[in-house]
Amino acid sequence: MSLLKEISITDLSNLRIGHASDYNAQTGVTVLYFPLGAKVGCDISGGGPASRETPLTSPVTADNPINAIVLSGGSAYGLAAADGVMHYLESQNIGYNTGAALVPLVCQSCIYDLSYGDPKIRPTAKMGEEACRQAFAGTDTRTGNIGAGTGATVGKLYGMKQSMKSGLGMPLYQWEISRWPQLSLSMHWEISLVHKMVRKSQG
Repeated sequence: MSLLKEISITDLSNLRIGHASDYNAQTGVTVLYFPLGAKVGCDISGGGPASRETPLTSPVTADNPINAIVLSGGSAYGLAAADGVMHYLESQNIGYNTGAALVPLVCQSCIYDLSYGDPKIRPTAKMGEEACRQAFAGTDTRTGNIGAGTGATVGKLYGMKQSMKSGLGMPLYQWEISRWPQLSLSMHWEISLVHKMVRKSQG
């Protein structure tokens, strides 16, 4: 019997997901908002990670729950989207209280989609704010060509002519520990821009 069971994204009560997509420029933003905050960790792979506030995910920094994760296109330009997310969270009185002001704790990671759509149009703070607003309205469970997946592609080792369109995917698993009920359960989930789902569907 497997210890892993696939579950729905809506089974996570402390998660709201919103998207903003620009289908003309082929780029977008996805926001994961955690109403109760979330403890996070990450692995940075590859030579050119476009990311923001990733030290918040380190076990050696302050153990403060983060408020949101932003996924976007635009490569490093797309990091501007988190400004809009922070602005919206601040307007809702959400963030770490420094004593002088609330500072929303927001991490972000971007994909490179500049060679797929319009390289001069990238996710903005306005798009980030809109995606965050949508997340507050409730979880949007759509996947594929939406939000951060709008400009996602895979198979680019030999150039864009050999690439395939991919998108946003949300494989979510629950780790069942029936032998040790005192440990309750542990959730493992990931958002990927998603060649994993392509491989799964092919075999």
